[in-house]
Amino acid sequence: MRWKPPRFEIRYLIMGTLAGFFFVLCFALLHSTLNMRSARKMAQIYLTAITNGVTETTDCWIREKKKQIGFLAESDVVVKYFQEKKGRVREYFSRVLQANLEYEVLFLTDLEGRVIFDSWPTGYVPVDLQKGSAWKALVKNKFNLTLDTNIQKSPATGKPILVITSGVFDGKGKLLGVIGCALDWDLFNDTFILPIKVGQTGYVGITDEQYRNISHPDKNLNLKNLSFHPFIRRLVDRKNGFQRYPFTGVIKYMSYRQLKETGWVVSAHVNESELLGPSIKARNIILLMSVLSFLLVLFVVGYIDIFRLEQAEREAKASEWKFKILFHRGNDGIFVHAVEMDGTPGALSEANEVFCRLIGMEKEEILNRLVEEGLRFQDPSVYRALVQETLVRKYKMTVLKLLPVSGGELFVEVRLFLLENREGVSILGFLRDITERIEFEEQLKENRDDLDRMVKERTRELTDTNLKLEDKIRERLEMEEALRESEEKYRNIVEMANDGILVVQSGIVVFANRKICEILKGSEETIRGVRLLSIVSADDRLKVLKCLRARNLTQMTEVQLVTLDQQTMDTELSAGPITYEGNPADFLFVRDVTEKKRAEEEKKRQREQLVQADKMVALGTLVSGVAHEINNPNNSIMLNAPILAEMWKDVLPILEEYCEENGEFMMAGIPYREAKGYIEDLMLGLRDSSRRIKSIVEDLKNFARPSRVELTQDVDINEMIASSINLVSNLVKKSTEKFMVEFGYNLPPVRGNFQRLEQVMVNLIQNSCEALEDRKKGVRIATGFSKKENAVEIRVSDDGAGISPDHITQIMDPFFTTKRERGGTGLGLSVSSSIIKEHKGTMVFESQPGIGTTVTIRIPVRFARRSRK
Repeated sequence: MRWKPPRFEIRYLIMGTLAGFFFVLCFALLHSTLNMRSARKMAQIYLTAITNGVTETTDCWIREKKKQIGFLAESDVVVKYFQEKKGRVREYFSRVLQANLEYEVLFLTDLEGRVIFDSWPTGYVPVDLQKGSAWKALVKNKFNLTLDTNIQKSPATGKPILVITSGVFDGKGKLLGVIGCALDWDLFNDTFILPIKVGQTGYVGITDEQYRNISHPDKNLNLKNLSFHPFIRRLVDRKNGFQRYPFTGVIKYMSYRQLKETGWVVSAHVNESELLGPSIKARNIILLMSVLSFLLVLFVVGYIDIFRLEQAEREAKASEWKFKILFHRGNDGIFVHAVEMDGTPGALSEANEVFCRLIGMEKEEILNRLVEEGLRFQDPSVYRALVQETLVRKYKMTVLKLLPVSGGELFVEVRLFLLENREGVSILGFLRDITERIEFEEQLKENRDDLDRMVKERTRELTDTNLKLEDKIRERLEMEEALRESEEKYRNIVEMANDGILVVQSGIVVFANRKICEILKGSEETIRGVRLLSIVSADDRLKVLKCLRARNLTQMTEVQLVTLDQQTMDTELSAGPITYEGNPADFLFVRDVTEKKRAEEEKKRQREQLVQADKMVALGTLVSGVAHEINNPNNSIMLNAPILAEMWKDVLPILEEYCEENGEFMMAGIPYREAKGYIEDLMLGLRDSSRRIKSIVEDLKNFARPSRVELTQDVDINEMIASSINLVSNLVKKSTEKFMVEFGYNLPPVRGNFQRLEQVMVNLIQNSCEALEDRKKGVRIATGFSKKENAVEIRVSDDGAGISPDHITQIMDPFFTTKRERGGTGLGLSVSSSIIKEHKGTMVFESQPGIGTTVTIRIPVRFARRSRK
């Protein structure tokens, strides 16, 4: 088989080149069009600016001339000339003409329009108002300042002139005559219009309302009717605008604008070629370059085509060599056969050795014979169907059972490719022996079936096992539900327990019930996560550690816990081991024994009070006996002391006489004259001392005498305080040199018990004396009445050591004392506070350490009776 290289195609490159050329051409045309539009726009702006400038200049010039004629019409020289027919008018007009060269002539007319005076030196009348349109316009304007827009030729010079006239009025408004002027229009054109350059080919012109050129570079066209030109008619009819028009074969642009003073139209013209010349030149250059580029591309394409054709031939030869190697040495059977016109397989034109071996025939036997004679399948028509389908789809692949001529059968993979060339259509086919693969697939299918059967059996076993497992899971869920209910029940029991319960792991609290939260004054969230030892007082932490090591729930240990607000609580604690959430933990029972200890202390205090009361009973008995023993000799002293005093009075004269006769003598070791002055005082002191002994004994008997706690007495506070002072007078004398008492005047009595209040005062005076550090410190007692409180006040102050802030809140607690080593019981102030409360009163302590203490007692009054000081 001879392989032919494909023909090298460059049509796509040529089409691309043509598209590029067309694009460049369109770009050039678009660029030219845009440039022309831009040039036209610029021409319109440029020409409009010129016409605007010329229009403003012309209007200003005409307005100026009209003002000058109006000024001349009002001048005194002209008015006087009309009134008196004389004056220096000629001299006046000469000066005006010298200053304004545009004036051709100035003239005066009568009321009929006849010239009666002019500035023309020859006397030739330059203007005939009666024949022209100027007089009609003046009359129509009621002889006001009038401009005749109809330019006419001067009768004197033949030049175009512009006539301006105005009536002359006197001071009363009476028309006297007419003054006018003829302006040299050519001079204005030569000065202001014609010098204006519009490019290289343009000009500026003025057209009146009669389609006449009144200003044009070609003066031969002035004052000629040009209405036969369409652009002139459009110019005059439209007054303002811009247009493009042809004139003598040349395209021109024109911008025009109407004058305000005259109605004329000013126009500016320029040739289109002058504006668009650069754009047209650029367009032509672009087109030329695009044509040259296209020719260059064609040349390059031709050169590349030849070069690539040679390259393609070399590649074709290399591909042909590779195909031959594949054809003769490949593992697949390869064959080529023709296709008949009716689409049936034709003669076999090429086949390799592998193909011949597969069909069981020699190469010489099969070549140039119908392919169906060598390719024999179980169904002879199947190959024709494959060829028909390949002709449609150009490729077909399938698996068939081949029957070689040598016998047996093979499974082959058939792949057909459609080959199209100038000589016709043929089929390129590949045969691959896949018998082993088919057999392997069948074996694999059998193995897969066996595996499916085993999987089904295993699935059935797993299903049975799964059902059993579900039963066990259901039983376990039921057990867990029962366990959860039990746990909830026991949790409720734990939460409702009267004792605090803590669960501790690694020294950290992980559970706390409601009671322990109340004890520690916190919530479960604030207590959980706290270290156990941080809520135990420092002195009892060792006890807690020993209790945790002992792990004996029956052994209770007294410890003090610290609440979250840093207060101490007396508790009893026991601990034991448990498992909490799968981990070992310590289970602690905590019982609040604060009330229990308070009850025990109260019981102890009551017991001590009973002991003290028993001592007081014994003391009362002792005092009664001692008082009796003291009263007997004291009564003798009290009875004998007055007798001794009387006897001294009787003996004194005898002793005086004896002393005078015998001189000085001694009495008890004291000279008589010296002792005489003391004996009477000694007698008085003996009597007073015996009375004092009696008073003290009576006070002791009253203080020690048991009395019923009946608050029915009217107690005189001053008297009660005086009695109290007598009881502790010795202590006062030993303790201080400054003991002051200030009794209030006319105090009302209070309802209460004299002995109970006396007991309070004795206790307070005794405490004040014991608080003094030396005898130079003082004690002060004062009584008074408070109208605001309606109560009697007793204030006891001392200059002692004072009470510390830590102790002042505890001084009235039972058994609290700072003098226990000196025999203090801690009951004095507690009992005193109870007595004052029984009397509906108050007792307030104020103290500063190192300065002293003041106790204020207020007892409400009952009656209006007052006591004397």
